[in-house]
Amino acid sequence: MVLTITGLDQHYGSAQVLRGVDLAVPDGACAVVLGRNGAGKTTLMKSIMGLLPCSAGRVALDGQDITAWPAHRRSRAGIAYVPQGREIFADLTVGENLRAAARPHGAGSAEIEEATTLFPVLREMWRRGGGQLSGGQQQQLAIARALVTRPRILILDEPTEGIQPSIVKRIEEVIQGFAGRMSVVLVEQYLDFALAAGDHLTVLSRGGVVLSGARGSLDRQRLASFIVV
Repeated sequence: MVLTITGLDQHYGSAQVLRGVDLAVPDGACAVVLGRNGAGKTTLMKSIMGLLPCSAGRVALDGQDITAWPAHRRSRAGIAYVPQGREIFADLTVGENLRAAARPHGAGSAEIEEATTLFPVLREMWRRGGGQLSGGQQQQLAIARALVTRPRILILDEPTEGIQPSIVKRIEEVIQGFAGRMSVVLVEQYLDFALAAGDHLTVLSRGGVVLSGARGSLDRQRLASFIVV
């Protein structure tokens, strides 16, 4: 397993948000985390990235304990995060967004070329400000910005939220194209997308894991019952 989370607890003040969460991500596979709003999915992703300190438990990369590592060290070790809401630099152009992400990781034109090959619209919008892009274009930029850091693990927090179907399909194809080359941790509420992209699915409810297994081993109706209000 390239990434292993064991017994993870997380609190916001006195409120416990995650309860003993276990998650294992095989090398080159896509692990999907499902659950209703408020289940703790985003908190789990931020904990993996090191943006929130863990109350208890362990995060390991290739078997090495990284629980105490800050986010920038995890990034340099190969974990990239595309947050819910994208958080691109609205005042920078598409090109400046990509170069700003690439430079600290020693990446350059080759990595940018590869990322924009996956999302050709970014070449067309190269000099356009990030804040002038549509939601779907911003999502493609956010993913490309993560990819130029040459990650081993790509964390995507609800990449299909508010995105038109054609771009959802493209993101699905990109994730499927990573199979065997890059691990993906995907937070999603759209079940069809999750089943198409994911190799392993984990369902959170009230901060704990209630269901987990390989894609083909889980009943669709049971999965849906945990994510459909």
